[in-house]
Amino acid sequence: MVITKLVGGLGNQLFQYAAGRSLSIKYDSSLLLDISSFDTYTLHKFGLTPFQLKADVIGYKTLVELLDVEKKCFAFKKRMITPVNESQFSYNLEFSSFHNNSYLKGYWQSEKYFLNIRQLLIEEISISSNSMLSDADRTILEKIKMTNSCSIHLRRGDYISNKSTNEVHGVCSLNYYYDAILKLSELTKIDHFFIFSDDPDWVSKNLELEVPFTLVRHNGPERNYADFELMKSCNHQIIANSTFSWWAAWLNNDMNKIVVAPKRWFLSNEFDTKDLIPDNWLKI
Repeated sequence: MVITKLVGGLGNQLFQYAAGRSLSIKYDSSLLLDISSFDTYTLHKFGLTPFQLKADVIGYKTLVELLDVEKKCFAFKKRMITPVNESQFSYNLEFSSFHNNSYLKGYWQSEKYFLNIRQLLIEEISISSNSMLSDADRTILEKIKMTNSCSIHLRRGDYISNKSTNEVHGVCSLNYYYDAILKLSELTKIDHFFIFSDDPDWVSKNLELEVPFTLVRHNGPERNYADFELMKSCNHQIIANSTFSWWAAWLNNDMNKIVVAPKRWFLSNEFDTKDLIPDNWLKI
């Protein structure tokens, strides 16, 4: 079996799930999601429940019963589970040699860890039922499907309010979005832009656009999966330096999609992001 430790927001959790899923498929083994971090991590909650994942969830109590955390290798029902800590931000070539019965701890932010199971992930990382969408969601979704549409994501939240997070991530400037819209419009005719943000009030006051757009603001953080479903349903994406919109763009299955991403993902220079943005995305 494979265990992967989840932490962070929805996008981070999806990276961790996808890496674990890829390894579990390689060995035709089961996948467990360790969500014990959310007992003390208050910024985000476990957010993968709405999706059709092929994994079992375990919490702290179960983890303690199963694993001897004082040892380098964990005794798990007479199997030896080896903890594997992510050693670098860029793609780790040793990933393919990780064996069955691994306990993955890290972020694994590169499609290279799971590109081989892309179609499977597209199926699994989708809401389990259309009934999870509200009437307002369905109205927006119908409009998205009737137009050549593009989602725009502006991530603010803790990127602004948390000093240490801001020093690492920073936020994409308004000029980035204006340049991205201009570039995209040179490549294809966008009928309508759909804007998503965790700070819609700020966006409403500060983002000045001369193109047809809708600011989608009816879903709060508890229904982020609905915004996620709407974002990935658009034909094209302009993403923030956020794994939330990274995944919405990556799961978009439109063969003609154009994705615009920020060239600089972190404000800090300590991370090597060469494997984060897929080669066929535009970087500005």
